[in-house]
This record gives sequence, C-alpha cells and structure tokens, in this order.
Amino acid sequence: MKQGLTRRGLFGLGGAGASLGLISWPFSARPLATTDEILLNQSGFLTRGPKQIVVRSSGRVTDGLISFDLVEYETGRVAGYATGKVVTTSDRSIGTVDLSLIEAQGTFCLRSGEVTSLPFRISDTPFDRTERALARAFYLQRCGVVLDDPETGLAHALCHRHDALSRKTREPRNCTGGWHDAGDFGKYVATTSVVIGELLSLYEEDPACFKDGAFGIPESGDGEPDLLSEMRVGLDWLMKMQRPYGAFERKVSGNDWPSMTALPDRDTQPRFAYGSSTADTAKAAAALAIAARIFEPVDAEAAGGFLEAAEKAWEFLERHGQAEVEEAPGDDNGSGSYLTKGRTGTNWDRQDRFWAALELYLTTGKKVYAKAIKALASHLYVWPATWSNPSLIGLTNFLRIKTREDIGSLRHEITKRLIERASEYEKLARLSPWGVATQDFGWGSNREVAARGRILVAAYEQTGDDKFRAAAAGQADYLLGKNPFGLGFVTGAGSKSVQNPHHRLDLALRAKGADRAIPGLLVGGPNNEATDDKLGKMAGPDRYRDDAASFETNEFAIDHNAALIVLLGKLTAARPQEAQGVLGRILRWIGL
Repeated sequence: MKQGLTRRGLFGLGGAGASLGLISWPFSARPLATTDEILLNQSGFLTRGPKQIVVRSSGRVTDGLISFDLVEYETGRVAGYATGKVVTTSDRSIGTVDLSLIEAQGTFCLRSGEVTSLPFRISDTPFDRTERALARAFYLQRCGVVLDDPETGLAHALCHRHDALSRKTREPRNCTGGWHDAGDFGKYVATTSVVIGELLSLYEEDPACFKDGAFGIPESGDGEPDLLSEMRVGLDWLMKMQRPYGAFERKVSGNDWPSMTALPDRDTQPRFAYGSSTADTAKAAAALAIAARIFEPVDAEAAGGFLEAAEKAWEFLERHGQAEVEEAPGDDNGSGSYLTKGRTGTNWDRQDRFWAALELYLTTGKKVYAKAIKALASHLYVWPATWSNPSLIGLTNFLRIKTREDIGSLRHEITKRLIERASEYEKLARLSPWGVATQDFGWGSNREVAARGRILVAAYEQTGDDKFRAAAAGQADYLLGKNPFGLGFVTGAGSKSVQNPHHRLDLALRAKGADRAIPGLLVGGPNNEATDDKLGKMAGPDRYRDDAASFETNEFAIDHNAALIVLLGKLTAARPQEAQGVLGRILRWIGL
C-alpha cells in the first residue's frame, strides 16, 4: 500500500503541545553506569516516529533492559519513565535502544542513573529550526551582493562584480550572481542544478508548506515563498551560464584558490567562465524544466524563459549525442572539477541526459522527450542523488506525477529497483552500530548518508513498510548527533555541533570576535580518502576532524545542505499508518 503524505509546518517554528502519554513499564530494568554515555539526534524526534538512541560504554555494553527518566529540559521535572532493550551489533561497546513508544511532546533529556543525554525535542515538526538554518545558509552564500546579515553578524561588501571572462576567448561574460558553492568562492552548474532540482521538487509536493518570511531573507514579505525567492538566485545565474547555441559552461572561479582569510569582496583575482560539457548542459536543462512548471502559476514570464532555455539545451544535446567536455590543463587549479571521475567512452553523461528527458517530459508532455526516455531507459540506475548522478530526482518525480502515457513498464521498473536499493541500505543500517546505511566513507560522506536516507524514505512511500522509515530516520539521527563524536554535523544544530568548518566567511566572522560558527552548514564528514596526517589511524565513521584546516572532512557545500533539507522534509511528511482493528484501537487508547 502506498503511504499517503501530509506535512505540517515545514520551516515553521510552531510549538508542540504538552501531551505526554508516556507509559512506565513494570519490567525489571537497570540504570546506565557512569562509564556509559547516551548519543542521540539533538535536533529531535517526530512524535509518532522512530526514536533510536545509542548507548556507548568505555568497556562492554551489557545486554538487557535499561531504565530512563524523561526529564523536562527547562524545569528538570520527570515527565515519565521508559525502558528499552539494548541491541548490539559487531561493536559490543555500542548498543542501540529503541524508545519509539515515547510520544510526549516538548524538550527533554534522557536520564539513566548518573548519565544524562543532551537535550532534544519531540514534536510533529522537530526539524524546523535545523531546516530553516540549512535553507538560510544559501542566502549567506550569495555571490555578487552586499551582505549585512543581522542574524549572524556576517557582512561583506559587493563581491565578484566582474564575473567573468571566458576562459577560452578572454572576452567578458555576465556570470554575476548565484551562490558560492562551498567554503571558497567557486560557482558550479552541476551543484547549482542539483540544489534547484532537489528543493523545487520538494516544494512541488506540497507548496502550502513553504511560507513567505520563513527564512528571514531580504525578499521576505514580498508575497512569494522564501524558498522560491532563494531558488531564483540560483536560476538567474544558471540562465547566464548558457551559450547562445544551447550549451552550458561548467563553472566560474579564479585561477587560484582564494586565501583562507579573504572575504569574497577581497578576492579580486580575474575570474573565468570555464568550458561547457554535455553533462552540465543536461543537468541545467533538468533543473530549468522543473523550474518552468513550478513557476508557471506564479510567474509565467519567468517560467517561459526557463522552459525555452531547457529546450534549447536539449536541442544542443541532440546535436551532440556523445559525451563531451571542453577542458584544458590548469582548469582546476583554483576550483573543483565536478566532472565524473574516470570518465571513458562516450556514455558517461547518460544519467544526466536521462534526468533531463524525464523532467522535460513531465513539464511538457511532448513525445520527443518520451521517446528519449525510452532510448535512455537502459541507463535506469537507482543511486543516491548527487551532482555526479542526479537522475534519482527525475525518477522519484516520475513516480509522483501522473503522465499521459506510462512509457512501457518504467514505473514498475523504477519502483522495483528503488525497493531493491532501499533494502540494501536498510540492511547496512541494521548492521551498523550507528545505524548508518553505508560502509563507504568517501569525500562528502555526510551528503551521501542524507541521499541514502532519501532513497529509504522513497521506499517507505511506495510500500508503507516501517523498516524503511526507521532506517531513513536513522540517517538523520547519525547526521544530527548519533555518531562516534556525539556531534551534530550541521553547525548550530543542537547543543553540541561542529564548531570549526572549513569556510572562509566563517573564519572572517571569528576574526571579528564571533564565538560560534555560522549556523546551518552541513560539513562533509568522515573521509577515508583524506590525506590529513592528523587523522592518524582513524577509519570509517571515525575518520573526521572538526578543524577549519580539514577541508577534506569539514567543508560545507550547497548540495550537502539540499540533500539534508530533502531528507528532513520527507521524514516529516512520511506519517505512520494508523493501526487498524481492535488491537489498533486499544493501542491508540493507551497512547501507542
């Protein structure tokens, strides 16, 4: 049975009521020892959602039942009691405890013996504050603006006003605007397209959840939801990156990495618009096609421009049927490549083309795009949505949106492969002592974790199977505190979060006397590929360092934030199915 979706208060800050409904179980249970600690999602838990915590011991976690007090954070009053059974995996110093039966609402700590957890919320919308910070970070990354933000104190003069010269011809191009991609000042079509695609697709599912004024940005109060206003920043820049014949240039950056102490307005080196690629052109076409259907009801003129650019890009791709990229030695001296590693042959852009064809068909219904989908269907590959393979965005949109024709067995095949991939990830999560659905911790592993969580939520939407919902929630838990460091990987999220992101604007703010990091930055996370000698022999989820110098583990990027916003938004939307029959009525009566 497909799970129905409702979402309440996304990006809002409405408080939950004080309904407790907590049950004290009569079983014999022990308290934690002083050598134990409780690690959990510091942002919080859904009222009727999974609530798994980790108990870690300096020795060996003892199996059995553990007793907890649920303590109101503000008053210190015990609001109720709970017990949970410890479940260990291969690492016997770590045990998972499921406390999903707790449905009290408010801000609490868990206390067991002399061990007390960090505070957390239980609410129907527990992630709102974190989502707002994640979304607001895009405003702080804007390029070509004067920034003076009263919330964070972050300020700089007008930056990168001359973006950019053509790398090939040295002729001036107007590529101003957009977002700085990460902790430096490069701007990339690949990541911008994925951010727009992910966040506008989330908006499309339930536009009423996105409000004007939610982010506290300069456009707040103009009558348009803040999310759309922020996406216009990326879209306007994306349109400037298209050449007259349809192709999109890949990126804008200087030839050298800017100084770590430089504000963007002090980065005065010449900046270039680098050559085009079919992969970037396809990504941009997909994002603009989504934007065309989202903006059509609110700004038909802008929507028409987005669609015209997307279709022009597709015409370029049809004229250039093989994967191509314009690149030269030195192109990546001061910026990332954002091109598929190890690309060989002529088909390495097929996932991007597939995404573009899907979105153009969903927007226009034209047979030319249905035909292209059929031709590209052999490249149907369910994989976490990242800049290198964003096709999952189109696949899940295709499942959600009704179309004039089914295009063969495509819906069935997408669903089948989606559930197979989610089952693989659910098993990995179950076997991990941290509940994380990966054993591969590469560059940007936190983004990968969020994206895998998105696949798990999608499987729950298609099947209603609670194991997928629980595993998806576990990915958010890991990113927001249930990890080896007990650390929220989003700056400012929870009472113990990342303090030293690799981020030039953050360092500038610290130099002005700020005592905390810019909020809302999801850092890259553990990285087995990191060459940082200070990481020593640490590996897997331990190979991380909260240090501004650790760009390999502690740098933020805009596509990281987008992936986590989507996961948190989808978790909030994925309501549990009501228990049925006599047993269901009894369980609801006693508050379960």
